[in-house]
Amino acid sequence: MTARGTSASEETATAKARRRLCYALRMRAQARYNVRMSGFGRRRALVGGVHLTVLASGLGCASNGTRVSVAPTDGQVAVDLVLIPSLNIVGGSVGLRVDGVDEELIAVRVSEGEVVVLTRVCGHMGCKVRFSGAAQEFECPCHGSRFALDGALLEGPSRTPLRRFDARIEAGTLRFAV
Repeated sequence: MTARGTSASEETATAKARRRLCYALRMRAQARYNVRMSGFGRRRALVGGVHLTVLASGLGCASNGTRVSVAPTDGQVAVDLVLIPSLNIVGGSVGLRVDGVDEELIAVRVSEGEVVVLTRVCGHMGCKVRFSGAAQEFECPCHGSRFALDGALLEGPSRTPLRRFDARIEAGTLRFAV
């Protein structure tokens, strides 16, 4: 038995299933956008004029989490969820770098019909906040500041809220204005 109480063969089967799913998602994205993405690490693609750099996937296709870099078109960001599968599930999140926005953003699927996009940097010391699905809030891992889903400050030491962007998911695409 392993530390989590599962057998090694069960963990191996789970790892194989995850690899198969990651491969299927990658193949779907390649076919849909006529791009080539190799391996489970860094992937680059030019999709409809938007440059995407995808590091990993929220399903564990790589270990460093998910970050997407996008260049908005006419002040609008649109990213297909095929390229960021972590937002297909409630509680999934993705870090976003958007050209023209100084701070990194975080997008979180908080319910089946709602996604929030906020600045990710805590105003206290500049640490990156994380989403706590259990508490339904954002937390700064450095000094404990907490923020509501709308970015409002719940508890310091930060004195500033997180900026919220009007975001939605429609037709399998994350959309928001910057």
